[in-house]
Amino acid sequence: MPARAVRPPGILAAVRMIPQLFLIALATLVSEDLTCIGTGVLIARGEIGSVEGTLACLVGIFVGDLLLYATGRIASYSALRWALFARFLSRHKLDQAAEWFAERGLTVVFLSRFTPGLRLPAYVAAGILRTRFWAFTGYFLIAASVWTPLLVFGTALLGEQALRAFVSRGLLPSIAVFVATTLLLRFAKSYLPKLR
Repeated sequence: MPARAVRPPGILAAVRMIPQLFLIALATLVSEDLTCIGTGVLIARGEIGSVEGTLACLVGIFVGDLLLYATGRIASYSALRWALFARFLSRHKLDQAAEWFAERGLTVVFLSRFTPGLRLPAYVAAGILRTRFWAFTGYFLIAASVWTPLLVFGTALLGEQALRAFVSRGLLPSIAVFVATTLLLRFAKSYLPKLR
């Protein structure tokens, strides 16, 4: 009888978590904040590791940031040809905006990362203005690496009290996304085939 390789239990547990971590990363594309909060609650309950959950959120957020940038970059070609767009923004004004953005890129990315509602327009604008890809990729990663652990670990420390705060503020649509994400994660954990 051939000898079986013995795997440490940590590796098996990590492999079983891959679908759940993938779903967390994917859920950030729908709602970054709620996914981070949901992941923090899962960490507080002991259903997922703090490092793994935070990294899954970070990867999803970083990919989402790059997609927003790419959307702006792709849209800039066609938008510049629209007569309506060209009427309001001359090539000179776009060049000035690009220069301003290039000088203040890191500050703009950090402010938009920590200010609700500014991420989408700022990151798409970075793409439209054709800012340096690698510089902004670094800015996105740095900002997300600061913001994501703060939100995930902050929620993990508060646990379900963070969830109650959302309810008391009347954020029902946000709660619906949170519940859908949580159910999706529970489904993945319960019904996806177990690796042996």
